[in-house]
Amino acid sequence: MKGLLPLKTYLYARLSTDTDLIALLGGLHIYDVVQEGASLPYIAYDQISSQRVHQLDAQMSEHILRLVIVARADSSLTTHNIMARLEQIFDELPANDDLTLGYELSSATLLSTRIEQVDFEVVKGVIEVKLLITGGS
Repeated sequence: MKGLLPLKTYLYARLSTDTDLIALLGGLHIYDVVQEGASLPYIAYDQISSQRVHQLDAQMSEHILRLVIVARADSSLTTHNIMARLEQIFDELPANDDLTLGYELSSATLLSTRIEQVDFEVVKGVIEVKLLITGGS
């Protein structure tokens, strides 16, 4: 889908330069593809869906991304704090922000959040966000 790579690049740049988020993670632990043995806590993100949409005579791409926060179960407060910071980052994304290659972020909408204990050692938080982008060649 057009615009997905610039969107993922933009998202990574936004998250990896947020000093509060990096402090909560204990380092730059943000992944598109998580390697075995990755340090906890970390954030992994992937695409759920992408589609073309029309809004007010403008053609846009709608992308739904999932961010998964994985942490040790004994640090569930850290998971909550990371999720709260992510929500704040998405709330503060500027409309019509440049994604590069002629794409612009039109809006970011938080769709859902949840936390679940995977087992006695791991807790997982999930955030789903819808991002609308315009442009491209």
